[in-house]
Amino acid sequence: MEEAHRRALADVHQGMRLATDVTMAGGQRLAVAGAEVTARLLEQLAGHGITHLDVFVDVVMDEAQRQELRKEIEARLGRRFAGVMDQPLMAELYKAVLTFRTRGL
Repeated sequence: MEEAHRRALADVHQGMRLATDVTMAGGQRLAVAGAEVTARLLEQLAGHGITHLDVFVDVVMDEAQRQELRKEIEARLGRRFAGVMDQPLMAELYKAVLTFRTRGL
């Protein structure tokens, strides 16, 4: 499972993926979310004064942690879908969102 973490530019390695767009103070986009970090990209961003990036990092969980996280996700979704689960389309949407949120667990 991956999570987004803010890292100092010096701690970002080639091969990592950006979790958010990288923009200048004026809004000019320098790199898009999902882009793979390369040595050239790191040099360019440093040249623009970028000091931190939001990148995806792998999170290692044991089976008990995965089950606990799945229960938490199910509970949150259950609250959001409370009172509408008797509607077939809402029940299908619940299943789809649950599948999306628990992928990789």
